[in-house]
Amino acid sequence: MEQNLHTTKDQIVEAVFTLSEENLFDRISLSAIAEQVGISKAAIFKHFKNKDCLMAAAQDKLFDDIASLLLENQKLYSDIYISQEGLESAISRIISFFTERKGYLFYVVKKFASSPHFESVIAIELQKRNVKRTLLSYDISDKGELQIIDRRLYVLETYTIASLTFFLLSRTAYEKKGVKLLSVQQFSEKSGNFLLNGLGTKELSLTEERKTELDKFCILTADQFPPENRIFSAFASVLDQEGAAGITVEHIAEKLSMAKSSLYSYFKNKNELVLTLVTKELLNLVDVIEERQKYAMTSYERIYMYLQICLSYFILRPAVIPVGGWLRFRKKTLPPSFVLKGKNIANADYNLLKLLDIGLPVTNAMLLGWFSTLPITMLIQGRAHEFTDLQLREAVKQIYKYIEDGVKGDIV
Repeated sequence: MEQNLHTTKDQIVEAVFTLSEENLFDRISLSAIAEQVGISKAAIFKHFKNKDCLMAAAQDKLFDDIASLLLENQKLYSDIYISQEGLESAISRIISFFTERKGYLFYVVKKFASSPHFESVIAIELQKRNVKRTLLSYDISDKGELQIIDRRLYVLETYTIASLTFFLLSRTAYEKKGVKLLSVQQFSEKSGNFLLNGLGTKELSLTEERKTELDKFCILTADQFPPENRIFSAFASVLDQEGAAGITVEHIAEKLSMAKSSLYSYFKNKNELVLTLVTKELLNLVDVIEERQKYAMTSYERIYMYLQICLSYFILRPAVIPVGGWLRFRKKTLPPSFVLKGKNIANADYNLLKLLDIGLPVTNAMLLGWFSTLPITMLIQGRAHEFTDLQLREAVKQIYKYIEDGVKGDIV
């Protein structure tokens, strides 16, 4: 993104990305865009016919810039061979790109949060711009649908993208708190190196036999939890049908066939309603993880169990994911330190925190956030491509292996 935008039209497009940082799940209004640029709302229509045209122009700008980056990256390796050095440089440049362009990052996260099928849009748009696919994990049908042709490579891509996104968002959160951080280049190199090489703990690697032993403690069944709260279910249904911007107490009450006043007799507003219900759901999960992880003998076994138990839980309670995401992006977030207070979950020892060298301050809460993000992302994307429960569990097992050893073994 140019640092010196020469035209008002450029500034209007840039405002879309700037506002994406602060309005992740809210509609970005033309009034807000005009205020950001310092023009009248009417002035926007001198450059764009309507809001849809503006949003289309912003998305084109995003894909043009991403394609330009990837086309430059492709000069670092041939069609059939990627060197370790070339791969490290390519990943580092991608991390730097989004670190310096936070608006792009938040825009993409918003789109993925709205629909797991946004990956098809990305694939098609990059193909239009002559970007070659390095990993042939998918094909694009005549209908423009992304179809998985190599499930293992798709899991690799999902793990890499989810981890990169989490690290980038974590860096942004630290910046907002005024935490002193490494330079963009140093951060890019360290986080890229971790993705490629993992924790590097070969001597502590879990055997397949041990994973199988632990798996039997990770499978959850519906009868182990109370029935899902019907208000929570209604909220999830409205979110699915109306989108994030369409969530109102009126819609929720209508879904429940009850008066709006009845809901207000229990909760002050929809944020309090969702915060209360999501907290209750997550505490159910916390209790199960705490109880099951007594069978783990090391921090690494706790990580593996945490990943698998989270997956199993969210398979049973999928509504928690979109509702919890809506709450988090409304800045009514549930910090891990709150939900996990007094709980001994994936209690990372000092050595594990030290091994996760991604160029950011690493805390136990941050680890838990990352460990939660991975199975949730895999579940969302996997379901979009009709992964079975068994295939999802195998995918999470593969993800754990990437945490241990990195992804380079499946790429280089």
